[in-house]
Amino acid sequence: MNYEEALNYLFPLVRHGTKLSLDNMTELLSHLGNPHHSLKFIHVAGSKGKGSVCACISSILKEAGYKVGTFTSPHLIDFTERIRVNWEPIPRDDVVRSVSELKPIAEKMTADSRLKSPSFFEMCVAMAFKYFDEREVDFAVIEAGMGGRYDSTNVIQPVLSVITHLSMEHSEHLGRSLNRIAKDKAGIIKEGVPVVLSEESEIIESICQAKNCDLTVLGRDIEYGRESFDLRGQDFWVMNGERKQFHINLLGNYQVQNAATSYAAIQKLKSFGYEISDEHVREGFVKANWPGRMHVLQKEPVVVVDSTHDVDGAKRLIESLEELLEFEKVVLVFGVLEDKDVQGMAEILAPFSSLVITTQAQYKKALPAEVVEREFKKRANNVQTGTTVREAIDLALAKAGKKDLVCITGSIFTASEAFIYFGKSLED
Repeated sequence: MNYEEALNYLFPLVRHGTKLSLDNMTELLSHLGNPHHSLKFIHVAGSKGKGSVCACISSILKEAGYKVGTFTSPHLIDFTERIRVNWEPIPRDDVVRSVSELKPIAEKMTADSRLKSPSFFEMCVAMAFKYFDEREVDFAVIEAGMGGRYDSTNVIQPVLSVITHLSMEHSEHLGRSLNRIAKDKAGIIKEGVPVVLSEESEIIESICQAKNCDLTVLGRDIEYGRESFDLRGQDFWVMNGERKQFHINLLGNYQVQNAATSYAAIQKLKSFGYEISDEHVREGFVKANWPGRMHVLQKEPVVVVDSTHDVDGAKRLIESLEELLEFEKVVLVFGVLEDKDVQGMAEILAPFSSLVITTQAQYKKALPAEVVEREFKKRANNVQTGTTVREAIDLALAKAGKKDLVCITGSIFTASEAFIYFGKSLED
């Protein structure tokens, strides 16, 4: 088996979908010797900012001299991004080795019952836990995939749980109200395990109280704010008895909340006795990298790619673009997945855009460009279609003036193809 063959085996497992139980994940890990039992986890759930928080926490811990495993999803360009040690992606040879080990286990479980067929995400989680155990990481920073309660990552016993900003998402699975989504995300909270919360939530706070969890709420227990910002990044402050200032290279006003949440998590780890200095925090923030979010790919005309995929994210994107950049007109390239609120996003993005170019990423769950086009035409006068993301970007660049803004958004799959179009790596 080579790398391509390993991925060709893994990706079709998406068809096994989401399970409303952790029994399958537990059994899969038991066949691997329960590698998660020996790991020290920081578990991060939420609707927005999970990946950024994982990136910041991992970067700070790495600066402090710890070996850090990081699991995030989905990937932007290559599968190996999902599993990292000290921010280095898992080698492709190790992916092949892991899939070769997991495949017969999955086949045996499937033979016992088709209902037990491991899903793509379950296999990814198992691969990450096994790899982190093999590499003997000091910490494993884990991003929950969807929700919390029945998320495949929720088999772990963390030393710290973090819940970021909440918004309406995956309503068909998590519930059709923010309260229900909050309850599901709070499923990662374990008895007596400290929790950091990005913003106040009565539901989550009551669950923490019932489970005897020490709770830190950002904005209440730790104050924070932004000092300044430009295309080079943002300076922000936190107040936890003493006011301290830090810099992040991540763009977008929402990233200040994510960075402050990461700071709160680090402070909690310090209270456990782990040695992490302010200089480690400062350097970790500066080196933290989370591409594909408010990411400038070109400067004339300015091209920004952002992987936002819901109404709340669209609002945040517009707010960040308007405060950060000066531009005359906006050319929007938009491609979204079929399970997203395209109507809601069109309602927000259409008035912001002088020209909308709808498109479809090369992903089976991408909504057809003509369907997206119909929704935008109900709300905008100037709407065109590019059959592929490449074609859409070609058209956008042809239509945009030097002082205009080209914004590419709608899904991480659209963002991925934009990165490839411009020949950018994850470090650019």
